[in-house]
Amino acid sequence: MTLILFRLAREAGLVIALSVALGVNCLNAATLELPDRSIHVARPGESVGVIIRDLPAPDSTATDFPNLAFIVKDWLGNATTVPLAAVSADGDTIRARFSPPFLGWMEITLAVDGQRQTNASARTRLVIIPETRSKGAYFRYGLSDHSMTLGGSIREKALSLMDALGVDIAREEPSWHRVKAGPEAPWDFARADRMLADYTARGIEMQAILDYGVPWATTAANSGDARRTMPQMEPWLDYVRTTVGRYKDRIRYWEIWNEPDIGFWKSTTAQYVELFDRTSAEIARIHPDAIIMNGGLAMVSRQPNPRFVEDFITAANPAHWHARAWHDYNTFGQLIARHKQHETLYKNHARAEVAALPSWMNEGGYHTIDPVNEAEQARTIVKKISTAPALGLAAYFVYTTRDSSKDRHAGAVAQFYGLADYDCLPKPAFAAYNRLIAETAHLRYTPPPAPLDPAVNDGLWQHLYAAPPAPGSTLVNADAPHTLVIWREGAGRQSPVWLHWPDTHATDAVDLMGNPVDLTPLGNGTVLNLGNNPVYIHLKGAPAYPESKALLHLPDLLSLVPGREPSELDIRLDNPTSAPLACRVQLAADNPALDIGVSLAPVILAPGANQSLRLPVAIPANAANLSRGQLGITLTADKIAGEITAIVPYEVARILVLEKSSGFSLGTRSDIHNLHEGQANPAMEWKGSEDLSANGQWSVTSDALTLTVSVTDQTHHQPNQRDTLWQADSLQFAFRANDSQTDHLELVLALRDESLSQGWVLNAPEWTRLGKGDLDGQAVFNVTRTGTITTYKLTLPWRSLGYDKLPVGASWRASFIVNDDDGAGRKQWLQFSPGIGDSKDPQKYPLFICRP
Repeated sequence: MTLILFRLAREAGLVIALSVALGVNCLNAATLELPDRSIHVARPGESVGVIIRDLPAPDSTATDFPNLAFIVKDWLGNATTVPLAAVSADGDTIRARFSPPFLGWMEITLAVDGQRQTNASARTRLVIIPETRSKGAYFRYGLSDHSMTLGGSIREKALSLMDALGVDIAREEPSWHRVKAGPEAPWDFARADRMLADYTARGIEMQAILDYGVPWATTAANSGDARRTMPQMEPWLDYVRTTVGRYKDRIRYWEIWNEPDIGFWKSTTAQYVELFDRTSAEIARIHPDAIIMNGGLAMVSRQPNPRFVEDFITAANPAHWHARAWHDYNTFGQLIARHKQHETLYKNHARAEVAALPSWMNEGGYHTIDPVNEAEQARTIVKKISTAPALGLAAYFVYTTRDSSKDRHAGAVAQFYGLADYDCLPKPAFAAYNRLIAETAHLRYTPPPAPLDPAVNDGLWQHLYAAPPAPGSTLVNADAPHTLVIWREGAGRQSPVWLHWPDTHATDAVDLMGNPVDLTPLGNGTVLNLGNNPVYIHLKGAPAYPESKALLHLPDLLSLVPGREPSELDIRLDNPTSAPLACRVQLAADNPALDIGVSLAPVILAPGANQSLRLPVAIPANAANLSRGQLGITLTADKIAGEITAIVPYEVARILVLEKSSGFSLGTRSDIHNLHEGQANPAMEWKGSEDLSANGQWSVTSDALTLTVSVTDQTHHQPNQRDTLWQADSLQFAFRANDSQTDHLELVLALRDESLSQGWVLNAPEWTRLGKGDLDGQAVFNVTRTGTITTYKLTLPWRSLGYDKLPVGASWRASFIVNDDDGAGRKQWLQFSPGIGDSKDPQKYPLFICRP
């Protein structure tokens, strides 16, 4: 078998062709490797060696030879074709060099003669990231990890990923059962010693968790519950003394148990208080300089201790309690809401000295059980961690380095929070977290002079990270660079913002991967085209928040109704400068089915003036399958170099007519999300419409929105209460008024004891008039069951949803799921749409609009 190599330059040497003559045709069998790196991480400007094996052979009649290139896709799905260079051959193996075309995350796929290779082995992932390391001087950038349990090459890869990421601290478990196998067994800290040494060598500090119970020293009646039950105190304290005594000179941070407010602790709250008080006192006795924290709280109410958080923070002894630990696994909006809940609980129930303790988010993140969530994971982690200091948090630990499964059908959500996949290939969030550390870890968060409320500032979020004073000085270091993290909340929307600093100037800007973002001068300010993806603006001068004004005021979303009168896209042009501004706006659609009307005449705006425009957009009735897309708005002005393209998302809305009902039916396999799919567990599979199906209706009056759902379910089971109702037979309802909001309303209805209707508000944003907790007295609801049919009826006044009256013409999002438990645990749900059970994503709810 021979390989004949020649180079053919095309397009001024930009393409390199390879000739290959192989004995057989191995269509789509090529493999792609990055041989000179154990993890797929490279530094900016570095070329990457690649090996290609088993290249598809040309057809026997071919007169030319295949041209090889890489199709390189960025984190948002944009693709470009990149040639290979410095190619050599050795038998059936091709070696080449690849020059990455941009920074951050990329997926590279081999293309032969312009054809993308479809086999997985011809595709891989790579991140181009700077070498950086947080020193933890102003904020702790961490990971919550389980690498101590790994072995072999996977362990080394996980450690290399942590090292490349640049974090300064990692949370690990020298758990009791790992260091002592039985009452007579010797202590064995070999694994923990090695893990700590590996962290220390990489400049990473360890935050240790003391957990869980062991079968040979438990108070549990059943030894199978030992890990999650109150241990016998003296053997437990012996474990604490031995572990803390061994590491007191190398580990400062100690956490007592993990998530005791949910299933990791099955004993009483009072027993955990005893464990915490005695353990914290023992740690402090052995290691007086230790920083001791409670077991990180999941901040949810679960059996057997639904009031665990309130009762624990009221009763725990604060004498040796130094940090409040809690966890966050939701959207950015839910982080904001849960932070308020967390602070309120401590303010109302804890002693003043406990409420004043530093707050540590020592476990948090965003899952990617659906691979399309990878981009959302990246932007969410950047939003959460860049906002954390503004919330008063002192640390944020992302969970975790890598996924613990690759089976998305049988795997649980918790297995897909990794910054890299199961095989240690980085996800976009890995590069995004590294860039955040590089941009902010050496700087200190600086709060604004007055609170910046995104709700009244067109969804604009800003966080200033300023250089600390020079050594020996207390003055602001105006000569050092500072960074402003900025974005506009609202999926799909992008519009230009004018920014002005009196004593500072913006030198440049990069996206959350580190690639350049255009800054356009206008008057005495700068124009930035801003959307839902955070941008880093680099500043020089006195650090300050900018004056911000929108050049184009745009709606969050344009609602369209097929075959009806055109919707009006309301926009407003603003001139923030001190000179006249001549502007022109042009509208373009991503689909020719949309009628976007005629071209607009130029507009001349006086200094400080504005002008509103109404642009008709229509969609024909036969385009009803066109559910959503984007409108492009091109802005040109005489004082702006080039053009700026803003984006407004559009979506087809479902019409609810006043005093009429809109029915639906759910009963096919596509409506079911089964939690045991792919597992050999027939008892938990969906068995057809008698197992779970529903029909119902939406209706609106001038006063309220009503949802009625009749569910067919052969077995009704609901043993829970309060905010655990969703874990058994129940209906979960969710609502969001507009897409610039970061949070959503969520509540649950259930029937207990065949006669008792219960409702609970699980999440209540400030824009609603509902309060978190018991729904009784806040809304009208009823749940009844006749035979195998359970009927849920919920009526929510418009005022409770944040409106003063019926929102005619305004669009909003709503959805629901029906949870199913036949007695062996929650096995599935029936969904009106995604976005509730699988992940909290209001953008996936259907869009509704009221018409008279």
